[in-house]
Amino acid sequence: MELKTTPPSLRTLAARRNGVFDVNEIVKIIDGRDMPRAHGTREMPIWGSLFRFVAEASGILSSDIEDTEKDAQKHLLAVAKYLETIQEK
Repeated sequence: MELKTTPPSLRTLAARRNGVFDVNEIVKIIDGRDMPRAHGTREMPIWGSLFRFVAEASGILSSDIEDTEKDAQKHLLAVAKYLETIQEK
């Protein structure tokens, strides 16, 4: 599958937000489960759902939704923290 629009550089997230890198906002964007449909089509995967699936598959019981969600959020935060380290100055 090809993306119809070239994705912007992940190194300029802060620059596109007036120099601010809000980790919580970036986590929500990466998660993707709460994105409003008004933002157009969803060409990129919804990582929150994927990380939750991985947590369930790795042995966390699907009936323990709280632990599954915590594991997914841990991965989302790790990705956001990494992105924070590669921001262009």
